[in-house]
Amino acid sequence: MLIDSHVNLHAPQFDEDRDQVIDRARAAGVELMVEISDKLSTFEATHALAMAHDDIWCTVGAHPHEAKDHVEMTVADLVTLAKRPRVVGIGECGLDFHYDLSPRELQADVFRRHIEASRETGLPLVVHTREADEVMAAILTEEQVRGPFKFLMHCYTSGPELAALAAELGG
Repeated sequence: MLIDSHVNLHAPQFDEDRDQVIDRARAAGVELMVEISDKLSTFEATHALAMAHDDIWCTVGAHPHEAKDHVEMTVADLVTLAKRPRVVGIGECGLDFHYDLSPRELQADVFRRHIEASRETGLPLVVHTREADEVMAAILTEEQVRGPFKFLMHCYTSGPELAALAAELGG
């Protein structure tokens, strides 16, 4: 079975041919897709895709670039949305120090809220990490000590050290 674990079909660039893109994926053998939430303001569109298609599921969360717009987001907000049908993960969340589109400390704070939502729901995290190895390693290690959570490393531009640690921690 071929699964595309990270699609962004809710994005406006697909407005004109979204159905055709989905059809082409199916024709290419993709049997399941996970539509990834990048910010809470677009979650309704993300969730609507999952509800409209038997072979599309979704996540809920805020990409690290969007952390600046999620200062008020709470763990309870994520948990409430994650209880909806067809939500199978928390994220995309994490740290991106390459572009620094949100302050680093805020990215870390928002990421920790996602981790707690993952713990509370039992859903895995979709983790984005770019040029943030040391901070990512520290947060994953500290948070696993506080309580286990599952995660998938996505947008991974790091070396073998962080990969080994992630595997050791259950990612």
